[in-house]
Amino acid sequence: MSIDRLSQAAGAAFSGVNLSESKAPYVYIPVAIVTVIATLGVGLRCIARRKSDSKFSYDDYMIVFALVNRSIMAYASPRGN
Repeated sequence: MSIDRLSQAAGAAFSGVNLSESKAPYVYIPVAIVTVIATLGVGLRCIARRKSDSKFSYDDYMIVFALVNRSIMAYASPRGN
């Protein structure tokens, strides 16, 4: 269903609201901040493992995998205009 048809069907409930306007740009800054904090946390964990001469275990690999996967998915997600 197109946005125009949705607006016509909804009538007064959507008067004065631009349904084609995207709020996606307002989400980019918080996502970037959380990504930086997560990357720093994982990096510090890896540094701590190396300095303490502890071996990487499955949970360390899963954390790195999750961070990489999350970053790829955030980058590949559709961008609003």
